[in-house]
Amino acid sequence: MTIKLFFKKYFLDPIRMKTGYNVVNTVTYALIFVLAILAVHKLFHRLKIKLDDDFPKVMLPFVCLGALIRASVDIGILPYSYILVTPGIYFLLFFTVCPLFIGVYKISEKKNFSYKRILVIVGVIATAFFLLLIVPYIKNPVAFLTFLIPLPFMAILKLRFVEMRMKLERNGLLCIYAHTFDGSSTFIGSDLFGYVEQHVLPRFFANLLGTALFMIPLKFAVSLLVVYYVRKEVRDTSFKNLIYFAILTIGLAPGIRNTLRIATFS
Repeated sequence: MTIKLFFKKYFLDPIRMKTGYNVVNTVTYALIFVLAILAVHKLFHRLKIKLDDDFPKVMLPFVCLGALIRASVDIGILPYSYILVTPGIYFLLFFTVCPLFIGVYKISEKKNFSYKRILVIVGVIATAFFLLLIVPYIKNPVAFLTFLIPLPFMAILKLRFVEMRMKLERNGLLCIYAHTFDGSSTFIGSDLFGYVEQHVLPRFFANLLGTALFMIPLKFAVSLLVVYYVRKEVRDTSFKNLIYFAILTIGLAPGIRNTLRIATFS
């Protein structure tokens, strides 16, 4: 098999034919994701950009924006193309938002204004634009109950003995909520609306067990362990907040996209 055919079979065809992920592209995308985090951390270090605890929250509107753009493709507002679906949408936003962040951050240092406020305003306006486009297509508002399903799990983390033992940070809690929410949207979409899980391992176990209910406690547990490890082992605050943002993105974005897909299901 030539490199061209290999790339077409494992990367282009799954997107074009909407067959979901396979082992090859899953591992490849995961490696690219990790390398991108390390590259951004190194770049920010060279540019003397420090990410404080507000960083994940400041960038939150852009995570929502990516999810809304992807949902717009599902609905038919935007055309289906390689750059507007996963993983293309991640590359599109990365090469758009990252330069925007760096530019606003550096200008704010010279002009002495809050880069956070500017980024939040830009992100909220862009997100609101796509949200207004999607709202007329919503037919099943009950889908938004997926936002509430994680709450009992989050309540466990607020128990005194758990708080004292794990000492989780707010950004860590936000990441755990995002992934539990993603698991909830997967369960609702798969079990109640007949959607097929796109990722390799979840799809395997969902077919094996006949339900995607396991995704809720699984994503809660895995994200909890990852966040706890990051909180305990990563000493560099800037790097830690970058990691938190990355974890938040891969949980919240697909969760919102799934929920909007269910909400607009007809």
